[in-house]
Amino acid sequence: MNIKRLSLAGLALVGLFTIAAWNPGEINYDGANPFMTRGTVAMGSVGPIVFAPDGTLFLGDTYGGAVWAVDLEEDAGSNMALAVDNLDGRVASLLGASRDQVRIHDLAVSPVSHAVYITASRVDYDDNNNIKNTMRPGATPHLIRIDADGSLTEVDLSAVMFQQADIRDVRDQELDRRGNDRRAFSILEMSFVDGTLYVSGMSNEEWSSKLRRLAYPFDGDSESNAIKIFHTAHGRWETGAPARVFVPYQVDGETRIFAGFSCTPLVDFSVAEMNRNERVEGKTIAELGAGNHVLDMIRVEYDGETYFLLANHLHPFMRLALEDFDGAANLTEPTNKAGIDRDPMNRMDGVTRLANDGETRVVFLRETDEGVSLSVAEVGDLVG
Repeated sequence: MNIKRLSLAGLALVGLFTIAAWNPGEINYDGANPFMTRGTVAMGSVGPIVFAPDGTLFLGDTYGGAVWAVDLEEDAGSNMALAVDNLDGRVASLLGASRDQVRIHDLAVSPVSHAVYITASRVDYDDNNNIKNTMRPGATPHLIRIDADGSLTEVDLSAVMFQQADIRDVRDQELDRRGNDRRAFSILEMSFVDGTLYVSGMSNEEWSSKLRRLAYPFDGDSESNAIKIFHTAHGRWETGAPARVFVPYQVDGETRIFAGFSCTPLVDFSVAEMNRNERVEGKTIAELGAGNHVLDMIRVEYDGETYFLLANHLHPFMRLALEDFDGAANLTEPTNKAGIDRDPMNRMDGVTRLANDGETRVVFLRETDEGVSLSVAEVGDLVG
């Protein structure tokens, strides 16, 4: 069984900087969310998911060309000591499928209940693309909740409070030279910061690599930036390489985007520049090596320092320190491995997905020959 995986690209930052505590933003309503209606979330597919601090869950529907905001109407809960073995087998049993018919795409932890949610699809094909979104049409999308006792429940999305935002200029359904459906790359990763949902993926425009920004609650308007990066392993500038994973972070009051691209440049972007220009050039500050994909990435704080944790396809699980970004060189020449320091963490071998559970805990999926497991660890145990 193959977990859907991702790639990543990194970042750069010039000048002295100061790191301060950062709240990614809250949404407060007096009573029920007035922007939602009750009904059925008719997803065409499901891949990346992310929570807002108030518990709103965003689901990326790449084939439907939409993002869904859902109120799960959860009860408050506390952090869980959770460990689940044979997760892929248990998901298959829940969906009435065999293990090889299941793809687990992403996971996120509710800030309200602290339950773990995963997206999964039942499929009738095999692939090894290992990214968060579904790769072909026809896969049946599912949202599954994992509670403290390890029990799995499929979330019924037929009568929930929701709001939908359509993604413009998505790609047509057509196969590329590798046999992948181009539309499957419309929504690859999402993150919610200060009332804005950031969505990376591909468009049908000339500069097809896109980072979209949707104000929430959705009002029908959105902003987007076409992305250009120097792909060091390929030795050229590219505008058609999407950010497979990314994490917003803040330095000196400025929001920036740390993104990851396939094969494997790490690139930094300024949101202030995105506000000024429709087309944005990123700064490549690291190259992890050709053929690799960053599967997932999160930002953690420990002992006054900020770190990014990266799960990789070919390379070890690794840690990058934000303090190393200051003064990082802009890599604009062909190279296979270069840039800022990274600290391999071999004891985390096999990790494929990561999610923050508050500020002090990390939930992760790990794939071995025996299957997929879910575990929880303290941030200090991972980076200390």
